[in-house]
Amino acid sequence: MKGKNIIVAGGAGFVGSNLCLALRDNGARVVSVDNYSNGSTDHHVPGVDYVYADVKDLPRMVGDDGVVKFPNAPADMRPDIVFHLAEFCRAEQSVPLPSRTMMTTYHTVPCVIDFCYKTGAKLMYAGSSTKYGDGQSPYATCKKMNTYFVKDICSQLDIPFAITYFYNVYGNNEPATGLFAMLIAKALRAKRLGETITVTAPGTQRRFFTNVQDIIRGLMLVAEHGHGDEYGIGADDEYSVLEVLDMVGCDYVMGPPKAGNRMGSELMSAKTKQLGWEPKVRLPEYIADKVREIEQGL
Repeated sequence: MKGKNIIVAGGAGFVGSNLCLALRDNGARVVSVDNYSNGSTDHHVPGVDYVYADVKDLPRMVGDDGVVKFPNAPADMRPDIVFHLAEFCRAEQSVPLPSRTMMTTYHTVPCVIDFCYKTGAKLMYAGSSTKYGDGQSPYATCKKMNTYFVKDICSQLDIPFAITYFYNVYGNNEPATGLFAMLIAKALRAKRLGETITVTAPGTQRRFFTNVQDIIRGLMLVAEHGHGDEYGIGADDEYSVLEVLDMVGCDYVMGPPKAGNRMGSELMSAKTKQLGWEPKVRLPEYIADKVREIEQGL
């Protein structure tokens, strides 16, 4: 990635902030575009330029020469790659919020495609592993439609693209509270505070929990060498929600089932592994290290 100009849409979020850090460390010039509906200035990385804007505004920032003029950014650029991570990011939470999900997910993709067409940038789209699962939700539906849209339109317009699929990401900057709170961070927070968390019944739903550092390595590899669809990035080991909570050792109660909650999904990582990617971080070791820190008061 050294010397490349890269835009990370959603660069102040969980995965986006980790990606910005890795890209910077690999010698890229990085601009984050984020409206901070879910991102945080706490996630800012020194050396990365941050633009407060909605991704739907991106096409209006491009000049006739294909150069992007960012508001409040130090200099203009012609991007080589655009990572689109700025969408609604949870399945269950999308069920009572279909309008918000549609506006922040399905309606953003045409704008990002338009932007890539005008600038000549490669589009890296973050699909969702819910596409391979058994649950239905506004989120899953929108993400599935987006993958077809990206493939069809980018192919017709000769826009270079690749579509990746994350499997239950956890790790640095993972949200532990709020609408988009995630299981591993929530469980570790409950362990630290001596609190009890509520589990969505039945608790036997299984996931391929994948560390964010493995996700980032896969993303960057696909960005450099991948093209097309079905680049799944998921750890090989699968665990149930209850197995995770047992690893953490936090207290929990069983709540009611929720619409949009899937019991499992198929792991589709073969195409990414063909590029040389392998997961390096195992969930049990990660949790054991975090629990040890909690017990030592670190």
